[in-house]
Amino acid sequence: MGQAFRVAGLAALLNAACGAPPQEIAGHATASPERPSLQVFRGTVVYGHEVREFRPCGTAGALWVIDRSGLLWQLHQQLAPGQRPYEEIFAVLRGRREPAPAEGFGVGYSGLLRIEAVLYAGVEGLGCTYDWGGFHYRAYGNEPFWNAQMSPAGLRLRRSGQADLEWRELAREPSNGAMRFRGTGVPRATLSITRSDCRDSMSGAYFALTATLRFGGETLHGCALQGTEPTAP
Repeated sequence: MGQAFRVAGLAALLNAACGAPPQEIAGHATASPERPSLQVFRGTVVYGHEVREFRPCGTAGALWVIDRSGLLWQLHQQLAPGQRPYEEIFAVLRGRREPAPAEGFGVGYSGLLRIEAVLYAGVEGLGCTYDWGGFHYRAYGNEPFWNAQMSPAGLRLRRSGQADLEWRELAREPSNGAMRFRGTGVPRATLSITRSDCRDSMSGAYFALTATLRFGGETLHGCALQGTEPTAP
């Protein structure tokens, strides 16, 4: 996987954002009748002529989508099999669910999703049946292949052809523009997660987070994804 994924402490795997505490990364906000709270949505996206559709995991109804940035549509055009319209891609989005539009192409949908951020988009590996509740953060990298998962049990690093490494005790530290976790053990480790666009160098999947893991004189770079929210220290 491509771009920076700073890992500073085998904490757990990094999901959908850094430079803010986990709660801010998830994007929760105070709700009001006029402005619903931000939520994280996982599901499939279809894009084509007069179609801007998102189907959340576990639901039958589709939502009309408004993405003012246009990033989701750009990613769909890049990632869809054969780069064809009306194909599905899987995405993790942060946004607000609102009533369906009263007019226009969105009429007849079960609701509207107004996107604030694209956290993940891809066509391989991840989907609605993935165990999203089994980790706080997950990081991936290529050349060499590795993945690290941060969960309540700590941080576990897996690398091709090598024994797993684990860090049980984690501490979060203030860091400019990033979340940083330190893990005790031998060797000591540091995991840094930054809100910065990242693309998997093999699949082309988009991640909104990058990560860097440092331990025992080694540094691994990759992309990061958020699962469930860790409890603020």
